[in-house]
Amino acid sequence: MRISFDFGDGNGPVDYTATLVAPPPAQHSNASTTIETFRIERKRGQYARCFGTVEVGTSGLEPPQQGCRVTVHATSGAQLFSGVIVSPAVRAGSVLNGSAPVAFEAMEDAYLVNIAPDVSLQPTSSATHPVAFSENAIVLQPESAETAGERATDVLVTGAEEPTTYVTELFQGDGTTATFALTAKPFVPSGQKSLIADSFIDSQFRSAVWRFADTGQHIGLGSGGLRITGGNGFDGQTYMAAQQPVEMGGTLCAEMRGLVLQPGSAGVLLGMYGNVVTVPTCFAGVQVNASGGAQSLSALVNGSATGTPYNWATGHSYTLRVRLHCGETQRVLGSYQALVNGAVETWGGGLVDAPMQMMIEVLDEGLASSTRATVLYAGAVSSSIASAVFAPVNSQSLVMTAAAITLQQQGSAWVATTQTDGSVQVRRPGTPETGEDYRISGTSLEFFAGREPAAGALVTATYRLGQRSQARVQSATATAQRAQMGLPGFRTASSRVTDPQPRSSADCAAAAQALLGFYGSPAFGVRGKCSMANAERTADVQPGDAVALPVAATPVSVPVTRVTIRSGHSVPETLEYAVDFEQAKSNGLSFRTEMGAAADAALPAPVYAVVTTASLPQLAVTVAGTTSLQVDAGTIPPVGGGFEVRRHDGGWGPDQPGAAPDGELVLRSPVRSFSIPRAAFAERFYVRMYDGSETPVYSGQSSLICTHLPTG
Repeated sequence: MRISFDFGDGNGPVDYTATLVAPPPAQHSNASTTIETFRIERKRGQYARCFGTVEVGTSGLEPPQQGCRVTVHATSGAQLFSGVIVSPAVRAGSVLNGSAPVAFEAMEDAYLVNIAPDVSLQPTSSATHPVAFSENAIVLQPESAETAGERATDVLVTGAEEPTTYVTELFQGDGTTATFALTAKPFVPSGQKSLIADSFIDSQFRSAVWRFADTGQHIGLGSGGLRITGGNGFDGQTYMAAQQPVEMGGTLCAEMRGLVLQPGSAGVLLGMYGNVVTVPTCFAGVQVNASGGAQSLSALVNGSATGTPYNWATGHSYTLRVRLHCGETQRVLGSYQALVNGAVETWGGGLVDAPMQMMIEVLDEGLASSTRATVLYAGAVSSSIASAVFAPVNSQSLVMTAAAITLQQQGSAWVATTQTDGSVQVRRPGTPETGEDYRISGTSLEFFAGREPAAGALVTATYRLGQRSQARVQSATATAQRAQMGLPGFRTASSRVTDPQPRSSADCAAAAQALLGFYGSPAFGVRGKCSMANAERTADVQPGDAVALPVAATPVSVPVTRVTIRSGHSVPETLEYAVDFEQAKSNGLSFRTEMGAAADAALPAPVYAVVTTASLPQLAVTVAGTTSLQVDAGTIPPVGGGFEVRRHDGGWGPDQPGAAPDGELVLRSPVRSFSIPRAAFAERFYVRMYDGSETPVYSGQSSLICTHLPTG
């Protein structure tokens, strides 16, 4: 073994191997004169460290100092350690060869640049070290009480609050009423509601928020805030984009305030893009046109300009808004990993396709605050991207300034009014100062002064209800084995997944399946120690590798948690590896859990079932009459299936022959459009779709229609 120190004086690494001190056996009983044993320690989740003692004597070498770099190589040439000394110390009362030995402790190179030790879940099959009981002094330890108590075959997982029922709530305006009481508080996704808010008052861009493509240095900051001075004339080569992708769920509002454009400007503002920032991949945005002397703004939808262009004036200040609404608040499903016998397996993941409503608008800030913004586009698409790149600036030749850019998650609500002539107006949430229409506080829908629904107008508020997400999953393998053995019941466990927290029951089910896979691994709960000699000559052992224990036909791979290397101070060289291994939650899961279900979990929990019949996020009331509601379910039913309407959210299925009707079933329709009879001012109707199987499978979530309307 060779150890070298580099003092940073230009002489490079100096060999100190001859000065390394091995502690005499007699000193082990005398703590005041004990020599620090040379060793290298590697522990999962911590920086690797090197300890030792040198005694320079009359060699002419300087004692190592704090800040010296140290490298350790085996005789075979393999590098065992590289780092920096953090704490040398002279051992008082111990003198060897006329000089005091110096004990040192060094930390690996990652410590210098503040790189956190790797504790991520990694597959171990590519770095597995086979060991044999006869050769490696394997000592297996009893399974810990913690892992023994968690070895479950029936798992309940709870997560965050999730959206459930799709609500369509109907009111009638009278021209003066400004506040309407909603049946329930609309669901709002947990987490940060203001995704981006930048007024560009700092001296430089916030690197945690923005990234750029700008070879010509056209994007900068100035007295007007954000300043763009052109581009290279090509689409997608000069842009400013958010660092993080935007999940296209719930109600989003992107806004640019204080926009001042100069003649000749061309590009896209407030764009939501697919994987790359180019016009063809722009799902929604505002296109700035400058051709033939015309200066206009157009809505950009799915890569194409649409709607009536808006002519902008030089020197005017504008506000642009892109509003998006999707009934699904979660568009990107969570994925959960577990280490199963040395290989990482993944459950969950995927994207949720969903329709999207959108409204794109422009407001001249020089007009009165009561002036409504001009709508460039209002419509809907049947399919939308689940995740977007938000690029507020994509410049071909934009010359402009902007005072602020914001992006907000406004929840799950979307409000519209239908006038007596049949025209539909999407209402805009916000504040009265910015010329918008309403706000929702708790269960109160409040329209601002001058924005009250007209007499006879139908007010339609759509939103989602919320409840605790949860899923209970049982091991199919354990179920079959216990049935064969005639054993009842399961070993159960309840967990709260805390990081990352599941956002839906589907996420909870994926996490539960990962736990079942983890608990069912032959390596789960196995822990112990083994020793190796000169492992660096074949494959050096690191935390995160695995040892393969020959305890079955297929060796059991257990993660390495700690490695200690000591020199045998012999010729030929012997490096002794002491290896600790254990398969536990801390090194086997990509997520963190706490024991016990959430306090508001719905118990007893049914076993989670994958729903094969879709819910009805596009269900709409097309006509609200005094005696009936005309409903469009938004989709064609499965062959042999249809739509069922009930007065309460339960008891789904037709009345059984010969049984007395329960009075809850309103109707079953085999077609997409159907009429629901009305009998009272305030009523509730729950709707689910069912398939044509012998035992019908229903939608996973109900759609609820709530009326607050006069009857004939």
